Amino acid sequence: MSLVELLVILLISLGIFDKSKIIQYYQKIINFQKGQNRQIIGDTSINENWIWVDKDEEE
Repeated sequence: MSLVELLVILLISLGIFDKSKIIQYYQKIINFQKGQNRQIIGDTSINENWIWVDKDEEE
């Protein structure tokens, strides 16, 4: 166990650090190390097979 881990555990056990805030900071660090994360906003209709109706078929 490293000295930093021991210090964090002691501060959590003494009530100086809030556990939920430490978890949030940890998740931010992990996401930063993973790099950019691209998310699709909206629906997944772009992956569907689209059928186009010609004007000739309507008549």
